[in-house]
Amino acid sequence: MQIEGGSDRRQSGDFAVPPLVSVIMPNYRGAPFLQAAIRSVLAQTYRQIELIVVDDNSQDGSAEILRHEAALDARLKPITLGKNLGPAAARNVALDASSGTWIAVVDSDDLVHPSRIERLLAAADAMNADMIADDLVPFGTPTAAGRTVLGSRADSLPQITAVDLLLSDMGFSGTTSLGYLKPLIRRDCLANLRYDEVLTIGEDFDLCLRLLLGGAVYRLIPDPSYLYRRHSESISHRLSVDALDRRMSAMDRIGKDRVIDRETRHALDRRLRLLGQACRYERLVGQIKGRRAFAALAALVKSPRLALHLLDSLMDRRRRAAHLARSVPENGNTADPSRGGGHAGSAGPAGDDAETRCPPAARARRWRDRSVSCLQSGDRTFEGGPRAARGRSGGRTRLGLPAGSRDFAYSALRRHRAPDA
Repeated sequence: MQIEGGSDRRQSGDFAVPPLVSVIMPNYRGAPFLQAAIRSVLAQTYRQIELIVVDDNSQDGSAEILRHEAALDARLKPITLGKNLGPAAARNVALDASSGTWIAVVDSDDLVHPSRIERLLAAADAMNADMIADDLVPFGTPTAAGRTVLGSRADSLPQITAVDLLLSDMGFSGTTSLGYLKPLIRRDCLANLRYDEVLTIGEDFDLCLRLLLGGAVYRLIPDPSYLYRRHSESISHRLSVDALDRRMSAMDRIGKDRVIDRETRHALDRRLRLLGQACRYERLVGQIKGRRAFAALAALVKSPRLALHLLDSLMDRRRRAAHLARSVPENGNTADPSRGGGHAGSAGPAGDDAETRCPPAARARRWRDRSVSCLQSGDRTFEGGPRAARGRSGGRTRLGLPAGSRDFAYSALRRHRAPDA
């Protein structure tokens, strides 16, 4: 897909004025990754941006990082909260402080490709979209590697409807939940709509669903140019009974507050039933961990299907453990390279000959570090591994076009896998 030109430009005399894009970045205890996230946004090829970072009373050095980065670039506008309000409230504070024609959300532990905003704006203009998103690439843990959110549907799903969003969150569409995507949103479409501050997880999904039910046109492009970091401090993939109860209540309110067509109502009701099932499962896990045998047995008798979910969870844990064991290099070094400096030398001796002598997992990590370093620095080329780029432009994969962006993202995913696996 070739996209050229600008987006949503207002005429001023003989000149086209590019729209301001407000990037909002909530942060809570994200100090290890905050600087890299900020710099990946400020390194955008599209320069008309403001970056509003709301620190949710982190107490981990984030405030000092924000002051340092703000002194380097006036487009960064830090806001420090006096008490912890939660992720949805922090997003709302940033939204209220923003003034852009378009709104983008980037989490404080994630990274974005240098041309991401430029390409999304051009695509939104070409597709007449109220919301526009690209593909998302998980990274940071061995089990995160190997797929993107859109996966095989990246080229065949040009638009998201409310039904698409709901079905993706139930595992029926063959993809990870589309709620993980980070769309660029037109302010006129967003209007006074805000995040539901009752929610502790799933607040992005909830806002997107309400926008879609309100008539927003949500388009997609296949470029995988948002890198989503998974690590031990991430909360978006954690479930609890309380968080699930809050999601159920929020979704129930959405269903009651709107007139919804039959197909969407069916998907919404089914999602509510599955959330209820997930809530019962989490209660069962808590009972087992708390060694409340009679309560766990009673829950299984009442809902026998929970036993299948429990078995599936145990099998999945074994598969993840086996994957992790295969990912440990022969020298036993298990340090998380996502926390390192992002250069090839951090994983072993430099040089092509040395690289071929490295254990496969170590070589894969070195290529991943190069890709992340490339993304952070704004470099538009990436030295990929043998399978990633051999035979193309002397081993260098050009970024900026969709195919190049895809090569870049998949090279980043290879960090924990042997290159010939």
